[in-house]
Amino acid sequence: GPKRRLPGTSVTTTDTLIDAQGGTSPSYAWGDWGRFIVGSNAGAIDYFGPSGYLINAYGESLGGPVEDNPFVDLGGGTVATPLLPGLVGGAAAYGLLSLDAQQLLSQAVLETSKPADAGLAVIRVDHGIGNLIPDFAGYDVLLVANLTGQAFDSPALRVGSLGAKQELLSGGFMQDSAFGGDGVPDALTSLGAYGVYALLIPESAGDISVSAQQGEVQYTASVQTLDDGAVLYVRAPGLTVHLDQQVAPSGETFAGSTWQVIGTINVTPDNTTPESPAIDVLIAHADDGLVSADGVMLRKLEPVLPELRLLTLTGNPLDDRAHDDFLPQLEGRVVDTTLAAESAAPASGVLDADLSASLELIATDGTHTSVGFELPAVQTSTNSGIAELADELNAALGAALTDAGLASDVLEFQTDGGLLSLEIGDASLVGFTLFGAEALGFGHGQSLLPNVLFDADQAPVIAPVGNRAGTSAASFDGNDYVYASPSSSLAMTGSSTVEVRFKLDSASAGWTTLVDKSDASGSYGNRPYALFVNASSGQMLITVTDTVGLQYWYLPGGLVKSGEWYEFASVIDRANGTLHAYLDGAEVLSTTLRTNPGVSATVPLYFGHRYYPGGSDFVGEIDDVAIWNEARSVAAVESDFTAGIDDAAPALGGHWRFDGTAFAADSSANANSMVVVGATPVLGPIRLNVSDTPGDPLSVLASSDTVQVDVTVDGAYLLVTPQPGFAGTAHITLVARDGSGAPG
Repeated sequence: GPKRRLPGTSVTTTDTLIDAQGGTSPSYAWGDWGRFIVGSNAGAIDYFGPSGYLINAYGESLGGPVEDNPFVDLGGGTVATPLLPGLVGGAAAYGLLSLDAQQLLSQAVLETSKPADAGLAVIRVDHGIGNLIPDFAGYDVLLVANLTGQAFDSPALRVGSLGAKQELLSGGFMQDSAFGGDGVPDALTSLGAYGVYALLIPESAGDISVSAQQGEVQYTASVQTLDDGAVLYVRAPGLTVHLDQQVAPSGETFAGSTWQVIGTINVTPDNTTPESPAIDVLIAHADDGLVSADGVMLRKLEPVLPELRLLTLTGNPLDDRAHDDFLPQLEGRVVDTTLAAESAAPASGVLDADLSASLELIATDGTHTSVGFELPAVQTSTNSGIAELADELNAALGAALTDAGLASDVLEFQTDGGLLSLEIGDASLVGFTLFGAEALGFGHGQSLLPNVLFDADQAPVIAPVGNRAGTSAASFDGNDYVYASPSSSLAMTGSSTVEVRFKLDSASAGWTTLVDKSDASGSYGNRPYALFVNASSGQMLITVTDTVGLQYWYLPGGLVKSGEWYEFASVIDRANGTLHAYLDGAEVLSTTLRTNPGVSATVPLYFGHRYYPGGSDFVGEIDDVAIWNEARSVAAVESDFTAGIDDAAPALGGHWRFDGTAFAADSSANANSMVVVGATPVLGPIRLNVSDTPGDPLSVLASSDTVQVDVTVDGAYLLVTPQPGFAGTAHITLVARDGSGAPG
């Protein structure tokens, strides 16, 4: 039929009757209801009120076009992101902007704040970019900008801590086969002068890494967290060396390996950081192989750095071998045993103010001990020289050393003319750093030898995994479901949290129901909560009904794929009017909802089925469901999935594990047992909880003591598959290894 367009800024459905009826269509096709189309910024839509329908039109929501974004992997595989307008070649999830850096960026980014040797800038933008890129809810814009008049070759990007960097790609309709393309995005071999590359990334994304080459110089940078509006400048390295590691190095050997000289650099302060002057060593860009270094040795050729006070190895966890071989060498080589003050002590030996100083002592085994000592000024008032002051200092220091379990003379003050010095008197001590002794002529933080800060590598920890019964999940074939009878503990009229672990079967298609509270009244008005998943598009839908009417939210398409396990949680906070949704720990929805109480309807709680309208039954497996009568924090939700749910928690409305003989039992205190309609027990996944130093790549290996039971590890899950006919007990061994190979 004819279309009618009614442009406007806002429409209030409670005051406006919208009727798109009048056409004809085959039975159940809904064509006679027509369409009422609103923009994606419409927010919550009320189409059902206390007196009936407010919008007489068929409701349908499209999440907008998305495509896989190969640059983003947050641990669950490639993420699909919305298409961006304003790109060269047409709308795509990623690509070159039609504007260059000089047209797009401010002078502050291009000139004022830019370091002289910066060639690239990585910029994170919230809420879109003016009229060029609109605001996409749940996403930030990430820009990679060439700040120079020369092209960068081999540009590559990665968002997330997994996988290698992906070369930049050019997509859009120009690559579409319908427009003469081959259907495959082209590699962007260079980022032209002042070119700007753009893509959307989830707001929760971090660990951004970028690289490109200009001439013979490799530019590379990584950052764990880049705040909204922040700029990461990618600068040229001070020394670039290309080594052929197929050629055996020659030179000094250490711990069975030979050093290879890579070059000489000049180190001068640039005052860009409090640590300046500092040296960063980056090893990258391997051709046809791997890049590795067992250690890095810095040898001072000229007295550019008068003394090296601090060597920081943090962020680079050391395995056992590196810890045992390198740290004793770094901290255990005593060249001098005496630290002389930088300036003269009071010649009279009298202090003008009370002294409060401290020492950080380094032992031969690498352990650090902090010792503080004090000397009141009044105690020095009768002194006639620094020799008496040294005696009083040794008395105070000796008592502090004894309290720390050390010999009182392991470290003593000496005098040398008008200067004080500290001398090591025991071979068990190899160095120290002195703080707060400026009144004695020492510099603050003056050290005898470098103080090394490091992250010792810790073995990963696997939380205990208890014995499991033969079945631990419920299987649904599209005609099955389970339900709990109406209960005050499952009313869901106030704040609530729903947590569910599920897997879609490859045979499922279209919209299917995970969780639903409804009855046979023939009305959406008696459905306080429902959760749906579209097996074809990977989209999810949340609906709630309060005393005003229905509200619903579609999540982005491509979130869910068949054959994979997911952990989903929705958190409704009616007191503050917010709704958050999480999938595998990542926030996928953050929005508002009305603070009205949820509709009070005496209706059952269904898993795998909806009562009204009938159909849309689930095909797949559900492993665990929990209903909370409170808005859980994101940390609590994560703990519920990883460590397990506290069944004694007072806010827990119901918890169904689908385990063994208690297949339909509610393990909370409310005894909301399920009625089973066809659903069958199956062996579900075992959720693993493995922790380690942040940033370490983890791998988990599983083995069974019998060939009749196959075990595999898929992400966070241990999957156990007994062969047909197996009966008995299988013992399964799990081993977790991190990037340095320390087994757990």
